[in-house]
Amino acid sequence: MAQRARHSRIPRSVFALGCLLCCAISGAVPLQLHYWTGIRDAATKSDGVTFRVEIIEPGQPAIALADKHCAGRGWQAFAVDLSAYRGKEVVIRFSTAPGATTTDDWACWGEPRIVEGEDVLLDFTKAKIWRSGIVVAGKERTPMDQTNTGATFLTGSNSCGKEKKAGFFAHPPWRGDAAGGIAFAEFKVVVGTATATATKRPPLPIEFPEQSPFPW
Repeated sequence: MAQRARHSRIPRSVFALGCLLCCAISGAVPLQLHYWTGIRDAATKSDGVTFRVEIIEPGQPAIALADKHCAGRGWQAFAVDLSAYRGKEVVIRFSTAPGATTTDDWACWGEPRIVEGEDVLLDFTKAKIWRSGIVVAGKERTPMDQTNTGATFLTGSNSCGKEKKAGFFAHPPWRGDAAGGIAFAEFKVVVGTATATATKRPPLPIEFPEQSPFPW
């Protein structure tokens, strides 16, 4: 099934360049999404993969929380503040997009978790994927068809920079007319517990790169 992807057009000043994206809410323990990204060991020909995290509220377009191109061989750590969504049912989307080619794009998400202080509230590797698919020429195709497109989003342990982490192996589509598209997986979650401090969404202190493979 193909349908046009719905996403908000956010100014380029909203993409993530830094490794840590944190915005604490005064008077509350920060509620954050922690994760790592990397290219799996033995992938010697990849020109890098862009990793994007988005959040979707019911009836609303997706909002990009982080967008980072990774071409290195070790893990990179990220943290995104979710305090503004405390108590809300949302969809968290993890997407991977190729560079100029899809060769050896062995993209890995490591230890994706929602945490509050030192407490782990959700380990995504133990959660059920709500929806998966690909985006080709701005249109979604669901569910993900690994056989015909080559796209994957598989749970398991992966080694980047000779360090293993539990997470997901997420190769962008590379077969047929889907080649060069974007692979995604979504999780429907309730973010923490509602508090009076989470009534206003905080600004994101991040910047967009000049170019991104994502069309929205």
